[in-house]
Amino acid sequence: MAISVGTKALVIDTEMGFEPSMWVLATDAANPANAMAGTVVDYNPLSGALTFDVMETYGGGTPSAWRVTLSGRTGVTGQQGVKGDTGAQGPTGLTGPQGSQGSQGAQGPQGDKGDTGAQGPVGPTGPTGPQGVQGPQGDTGAQGPVGATGSQGPQGVQGPVGATGPQGPGVVWAGNSGGGANAPTLTPTLALSGLTGNPSYEFIATATNSGPVTLNVSGTGAVALRKANGAALSGGELQAGTKYAVTYDGAVWRLGAPPNALEINGGGMTGPLQTASGTSGVPALQIGESASGFYRIGAGIVSMIAAGVEVFRTAASGVVTFAKAVRPTIVTVPYAAAITLDLDQGNSFVVNLTGNTTLANPINLVAGQRFIVDLSQDSSGGRVVTFGSCFKFQTTPTQVTTANSTAYLSCVVKSATVVNCMYNGGW
Repeated sequence: MAISVGTKALVIDTEMGFEPSMWVLATDAANPANAMAGTVVDYNPLSGALTFDVMETYGGGTPSAWRVTLSGRTGVTGQQGVKGDTGAQGPTGLTGPQGSQGSQGAQGPQGDKGDTGAQGPVGPTGPTGPQGVQGPQGDTGAQGPVGATGSQGPQGVQGPVGATGPQGPGVVWAGNSGGGANAPTLTPTLALSGLTGNPSYEFIATATNSGPVTLNVSGTGAVALRKANGAALSGGELQAGTKYAVTYDGAVWRLGAPPNALEINGGGMTGPLQTASGTSGVPALQIGESASGFYRIGAGIVSMIAAGVEVFRTAASGVVTFAKAVRPTIVTVPYAAAITLDLDQGNSFVVNLTGNTTLANPINLVAGQRFIVDLSQDSSGGRVVTFGSCFKFQTTPTQVTTANSTAYLSCVVKSATVVNCMYNGGW
């Protein structure tokens, strides 16, 4: 069968689940570059007879063997997400101990004691007789004035400043790295005095490494920088302009996860997530169970497996091949005198007509989207549909309004204001 536009007929596998208006791709079994794409007109699941309307062709020739799969156009790429906030700065290290206090100056001399007041005269001795009444006690003399305070002695000599305390346990900011891509250096404000304890630093790499790396902090010497699990770096783990955290484990520096980075089993992810190629029976990247996930078939070819069964695969060119049927969710639209379809809700719509209606211009139109509308008459029949201005037909359709019959409206969005349609009634 020659590759060209128009109606084509093939006999393919039975029970493929194709329905009218689905978009299919027929490729040359000997050369996938030769292909035809279009919408299903009719498919007999018992005999495998397929009739489809070819709208797009690729390559040329008259292939003798064909492979037919569901297809679709790639959607518009979504906007890039906003960049996450920068993580908070680590706490400041502990302050070193205070130096010893200087000796106290000598105390000034004590002031002179004031004079004692004069004693009163002694009275004459009376004749001996009965003891007389004791006379009242004389007044206490006034206290002499307080002597002047002596001058203050000189201040003692200040003691020496105590030694700087060891670095605190928190992560210390070290700014941008210096040195080479594979031999960076860090120069924190508070210099590291030696490789003791487990100091930690955060820094921004200024170059991307191409192999194993050594790190030199405050001139303490070049020491190997390893991954979080202790493995040597091989290239690309440090990316220019990216912030990283490192901790000395007593033998080597270990690369931790940047703030808000993905962690797997407690290990920081500082480069692309990579696994072994895997197989269809045991995917390399498993999701929820050992037999479901993704595995790499070849260069740029990735397959998605569900419970050990291949669902689809992507080619290096970006083409997606589905190994199983694609069944869109049917969106039932309640009857109304005027109906507006929301194309964000699905690709297959059902409207049960219980009266005349206007199918207004849909919303969320994106060029390339294909959708089908099932217009089902009720038991009374005679329900007429008026189409909005964006629905375009090659010829004005003759509507079939027989009771309990169904008409299919197959549509392709051409632009935000044009939807090309085919009407097929009387089912």
